[in-house]
Amino acid sequence: MKSKFILLSIIIIIVIIIIIIMLIEVREENQLKEEAFKMAEIFSKNPEAKEAIDFANKNSELFTDGLIKIVGDNNQNNSQREIAALFLATKKDKRAFETFIKCLDSSNDAIRTFAARGLGNIGDKKAVKNLCEAWSLETTNCKWEDKIYSHTVILEIAIALVRLGDKKAVPFFLKTYNNDDRIFNLISAIALYGILKEDIYLNVIKDVLQSNDPFRVKIIFMLEDICNKNNKDTIIHLLRKCLNDDNPEIRRVTKITLGNIGKLGTSPNSNKNWR
Repeated sequence: MKSKFILLSIIIIIVIIIIIIMLIEVREENQLKEEAFKMAEIFSKNPEAKEAIDFANKNSELFTDGLIKIVGDNNQNNSQREIAALFLATKKDKRAFETFIKCLDSSNDAIRTFAARGLGNIGDKKAVKNLCEAWSLETTNCKWEDKIYSHTVILEIAIALVRLGDKKAVPFFLKTYNNDDRIFNLISAIALYGILKEDIYLNVIKDVLQSNDPFRVKIIFMLEDICNKNNKDTIIHLLRKCLNDDNPEIRRVTKITLGNIGKLGTSPNSNKNWR
């Protein structure tokens, strides 16, 4: 009887020790999550903050979770949300997917831009429906007041849809391809070429690149974004002709774009400071 009591006491002590260890681990995990959010906030205020960068290097997943929380919180400072969204947009972390989907309907143009870019980089075709709806809101439905900045948003939506390569987007682009808005028309032509690879849209791109259209710089950068193994040679051929353009800015961005295309496989959007 005494031996049974001792054995039971030992088992109870072991169970208590295990529970204590588990509680300590949970507390430490919660503390680390709180620190991760704090570091994400510091980073979103100053992306060069060393303590935040060091933490991110050691605790990448928790740091990413903190950034996702900031982006998804409408009560957060807009500037901080934008910085966090821009950083997340360069990643391919599927945990940000739902947050980016919701952000497509944000009243903040920059948040919508980075959300579209992030969805394109994540590469999940479940985003096609939402991106097509966002395209309509930015173009035919004209939901947003700042139409000029909206051009930047639709660039990213178009690039994302081309990357996803789903032909469900084609009817949406065809509608705006015949739009009176010149920029909507050009972006739609590039997107349609990126998805369908048809000469009719390639010829539109050729005509613009051979003109003095002020939108040529963005078109050149966009060609980099839709470049893949199936159209790489055609796009390189188009761009090489721009190396002799009379406009020095066109020559400069063409050289940058050709350099980036030459090393496809680096992180997407790495040189898109023009956006």
